[in-house]
Amino acid sequence: MSKGPSLTVRERAFIDALRGEGLTVKAIAERLGRSRGVIYSYIRDPVAYGTRSKGSVSKVLNDRLRRRLLNQASKTGCSSRMLKAAIPVDLSVRTYQRILQKCQHLKYVKRKHSPCLLPRHKVARMEYATRNVLKPPKWSRIIWSDEKKFNLDGPDGFQYYWHDLRREKHTYFTRNSGGASVMVWGGFSGRGCTQLAFLEGRQNADAYQDTLGNYLFPFGHQHYGPSFTFMQDGASIHTAASTKAFLA
Repeated sequence: MSKGPSLTVRERAFIDALRGEGLTVKAIAERLGRSRGVIYSYIRDPVAYGTRSKGSVSKVLNDRLRRRLLNQASKTGCSSRMLKAAIPVDLSVRTYQRILQKCQHLKYVKRKHSPCLLPRHKVARMEYATRNVLKPPKWSRIIWSDEKKFNLDGPDGFQYYWHDLRREKHTYFTRNSGGASVMVWGGFSGRGCTQLAFLEGRQNADAYQDTLGNYLFPFGHQHYGPSFTFMQDGASIHTAASTKAFLA
């Protein structure tokens, strides 16, 4: 609803006179043809009426600052609250949000969940797939394994950000450790599954080797004898020199 014009000096004097005669706000509004709200505003504080600031957004928010805010959001995808923390000025979080919403090339979207693949990873995956299509191994004789983290503080997903339509979309990959979480390790093959290992604390190469010794080797030796094929991903604790020596 649009705001009506302020009371003129003559109208204010008229209100003072009518109030002196004991008229109600409703009666004064009808006599002047003005809203009761504007009459209330004047009567509440006649001295300060018309002197209050109408807002400082236009004084604080100039074109240079607006471009700076939009550029920061475009580069980082940060939320309006994070943007205010990064570039603090005398504006409300809601004003930051309106600035982002009015920008035609910014859109609030969900990040895509994607593995952290470098070009060399993609080449290696293609070579592996091609090689095993032409000469497939006996999959049932391979023991596969992986860790899985269950976050107690919520999922890794549901991440939203301000996406610049002129840029590539953001992706994220699941964090390996940190936060309130429970991590487990397990393996499986054509012969069944290993026992599920509940991992304690931050995992390093030594802790990983203990897990393999306590859970992988008993399963492998029971079903395949002293020699078996074991598959794992390229996590740093899996590819550590001491882990490779342990599995050799």
